[in-house]
Amino acid sequence: MALEADISQVALKSLLIYLEVDGVIKFIEERFKKYRLKYIWHPDDIVDNFEGEKRRFVKTILDHSVPDQTWATVDIDRIVAGCDTDRQRVITALEYFRDMNWIDLRYEQMVEVFEIWQNWKPRR
Repeated sequence: MALEADISQVALKSLLIYLEVDGVIKFIEERFKKYRLKYIWHPDDIVDNFEGEKRRFVKTILDHSVPDQTWATVDIDRIVAGCDTDRQRVITALEYFRDMNWIDLRYEQMVEVFEIWQNWKPRR
């Protein structure tokens, strides 16, 4: 956001703190914006470990991982929209693949998520 609005990150962070203290916004979570994977196993071999709905879900994740030279960028937003699922399920699946040593997984671009408090009234 700081880069998009051409303001310093320190000024933006200060603004967010003031808005949170005044009750205008509420901190929800920190999360990574970008997930990248590198295959250790062939994608078809990963998919072959699953059946039914889980198999379709895993295939969708791997099909929506855009390959680069070595790493593929996982398009979580398209997966969530196409599978009628939530972001956390996709991330859990990716972490499971990593834990099974089927992929290498990288997280990039930490973002903070805030909610705008709907009942906020300005101070007088």
